Amino acid sequence: MLKSIVLTLFSTFLLCELSAQNTLLIRAQVLDSISNDPLLYASVVSEKTNEGTSTNEQGIFEFKTKVLNEKDSLLISFIGYNSKRVRIQDLKKQNYKIYLSETTEFLTELTLEPKKAVWYLQQAFENYDNNLDSNSYRFESYFKQKAQENKRTLFHEEAYLENYFKNKKDTSKDAQQASLVLFWEEKDVHDLKFMEKQRKKYAEKRKDKKDSTTIDVGFMDAKSFMMDYYSIANMMDPKNSNYLKMIDDMDEDKVYFSEKKYLYQDSSEYVSVEYYDKKERARITCLINTKTFALKRISGNVDVKIPILLRPVLLVMGVRVKDIIVDFQVDYQEIKEKMYPKMAKIDLKLDLVNFRMFRKNIPAIINSQQLCVITKLKKNQQNPIPKNQRIKSELNESEAFNPAGIQWDDISVVK
Repeated sequence: MLKSIVLTLFSTFLLCELSAQNTLLIRAQVLDSISNDPLLYASVVSEKTNEGTSTNEQGIFEFKTKVLNEKDSLLISFIGYNSKRVRIQDLKKQNYKIYLSETTEFLTELTLEPKKAVWYLQQAFENYDNNLDSNSYRFESYFKQKAQENKRTLFHEEAYLENYFKNKKDTSKDAQQASLVLFWEEKDVHDLKFMEKQRKKYAEKRKDKKDSTTIDVGFMDAKSFMMDYYSIANMMDPKNSNYLKMIDDMDEDKVYFSEKKYLYQDSSEYVSVEYYDKKERARITCLINTKTFALKRISGNVDVKIPILLRPVLLVMGVRVKDIIVDFQVDYQEIKEKMYPKMAKIDLKLDLVNFRMFRKNIPAIINSQQLCVITKLKKNQQNPIPKNQRIKSELNESEAFNPAGIQWDDISVVK
């Protein structure tokens, strides 16, 4: 349930060569050839080693390679733009800048009839299993989560993890497994101020009522608005059946299909199918390969409304919810016509008011973001993560398992 994402793309490289332990550190930013805007989450892959990374919110990425591989080429790509291959040793000759151009010459616009659009979704549903890698595999990922209240940071954490997705036939509960390698958290943060006194009061009462089911605000803290890491990982897992259920349960009579476009990238053709469910106040966009019907992206927006019967209860507690908006995006990568995870992102905006009779109301806007980017896919490593190395639902530095002594500087991500 979510809002279609408007793609604005670009690309530039600022090369910073560091010769340390026979490695080169490439620092890059990506710009659109016309607007010079930075590209968020663009894909950068070494053609020699198949290792890759993605740009951050500023369109910047860092990539390490051995000096011996300086003749290697990097492939920079993003949906809707012409991909570009650039040799590392040629970056200086190009003035540290490489521009990606929009694929306007290959873009064909057309209006899809409702049945046609539905047909693409049905094909994605019917071919879903064929587009999955049936084997287990490991991958490395970079994870970030941050929350703010009225632009004051409540917490900010970043982590690097070793992950494992089980094969489809494995019916065990541990669908996702992860081991924490590196952890960082911002120390200069603030406490949640929204209804601070009331929350402390209710929290004290909860201590005396172990099994209390009373609805109050005592549960609220900085992380109560966030999903745990395994929930984010589950969003990326191509074997996640929730997306299939979402497509299969779609009510054609209540869905509106708008004009669509065919998008070309690396000789692959995609169609963007968007539908809006007025009842659920949800808008979802699916990017589908027209040949394999593999899902390339699922994104969207939902405007959550509080049930009418719950509103009086919240008002008694002194809480008025003005708005809840959730945006999400899940990207997949296709390797030899199989779907693998690439990136998952979820943003939440919560507009609250502490309603006070005969006194001035106190507003609070809570913003949170969680982002997970796959930095290295290990298809040939199919062994599960040992139980004593797996993290629990929340990240904790004490659970880090890093026998190789990896440092943040060793990783191709920008913090």
